[in-house]
Amino acid sequence: MRRGSLETTVGALVIVIAVIFAIFAYKVTDYGRRTGYLLFAEFNHVGSIRTGSDVKVGGIPVGKVSELSLNPTTFKARISLDIDRKYNFPLDTAVMIGSEGLLGGSFVEIVPGGMDGNLQPNDEIEFTQDAVDMLQLLGKFMFSGAADKEEFKAK
Repeated sequence: MRRGSLETTVGALVIVIAVIFAIFAYKVTDYGRRTGYLLFAEFNHVGSIRTGSDVKVGGIPVGKVSELSLNPTTFKARISLDIDRKYNFPLDTAVMIGSEGLLGGSFVEIVPGGMDGNLQPNDEIEFTQDAVDMLQLLGKFMFSGAADKEEFKAK
């Protein structure tokens, strides 16, 4: 009888700890939680942007990427931006994909415009700039130098 109650107590303790851990993990990751309102933007190429990537203005986080999808009509990548409610952006705001360096991650950079009037929840941001593919850019740089040398030798 003593052994059964000890096992029951230890089992209940393990379950309580597991529940506490699950609640803590849910709160820390902000899973499924929106902080404000949604804006949308479409890009030809989003690079390494993922759900949960930062949305920044001047290097300051103002939101997160909440969803990535493909527009079936235009075949462009559609990004849902979850923006904190305390930030309102002008109608001519632009969005671009930024990089934190050669090996760093990518983020969405918002460049506020100067037009009167603000974007409303669920608005589409029209002005976008795609991600720069660093490997493709480096390849063009390396191989364009070889082509220039061959052209120079021919002259």
